[in-house]
Formats: sequence, structure tokens, C-alpha cells
Amino acid sequence: FGEGGFHPIKGTKGTFAETVTIRSCRFEELSGDGVHFAAELDDKGRYNADDVIIENCTFNRILGLPINIYRGGSDESTAGPYVYVTDCTFTDCCNKIKGTVMRVIGAQILQITGCEFIDSAKGGYTIRLDDAPWEKITIKDNKFVNSGKIRSNRNF
Repeated sequence: FGEGGFHPIKGTKGTFAETVTIRSCRFEELSGDGVHFAAELDDKGRYNADDVIIENCTFNRILGLPINIYRGGSDESTAGPYVYVTDCTFTDCCNKIKGTVMRVIGAQILQITGCEFIDSAKGGYTIRLDDAPWEKITIKDNKFVNSGKIRSNRNF
């Protein structure tokens, strides 16, 4: 996927999956996003996948965002998404100005554990969240080497 806008795993507007599991995959030398579930931009509480599980994956030399998940709006009748990112490695990803490795907006539950961020998002944010106080977010046991900060409304 050498041209921008191409994403190996993508939910389009109107797509809704109950569960998406991405396990032991390698994403390498992409100009677009690796995992893109950010098509519902009308801010009505819609999102592309309820449970997103990303385990034991490697992301190497990704120009776009390796993981981009978005749920906008404040419709309380929708309960997700629930996002779990475990034991993944991100190397030389999204090193443009204000780049982001993992952008997760509006997840009701987010767990990022056991991941390594190496030489990634050096000019921006390794993890970017626009989180609300009621969202359950866990970021623990991760390793950051020459990589960007975490942007959140709370301290990690």
C-alpha cells in the first residue's frame, strides 16, 4: 500500500463489526494507516467496530497512524467501542510533525499494555486520546524509546 489513503484494515462509513481481532500480524512500510476504524465522523455516537482486539502485532515504518479508532458524539445509547492493544511493537512510525502512533478517540474501554514504542512519533504523540472522565482507560507496562508523549485529559 504505497499510496496515501490505503489502509490494510479499514472500516468504511456504515460499517459495524461486533468483534475485530488482529493477532500476530506484521504491518510494514505503509503510507496510510495500518488499522483504520475512523470513518464515522458525523459525531452521532457511531463507530466501526464494537470490540477491537490487537495482539502481538508489529508496525514498522508506517507513515500514517498505525492505529486510528474514532467514536465521536455523546449518544449514550451506544456503549462502545472497547479497544485492547496488547504486546505490540511500533518502530519508526508516524514521525511527521505532530505525528501520532495510536489515536483512540471516544473508546469507552481502552487497554494498552505490554507495547513497545521505538523511534516513533518523535515530533508528536505516541498515544493520543481525547477521553472523557467516565471512560475506563488503562495504559501500563509499556516501553517508550525515543518516542513522543501521551496526550490525554488525565495523567499516565
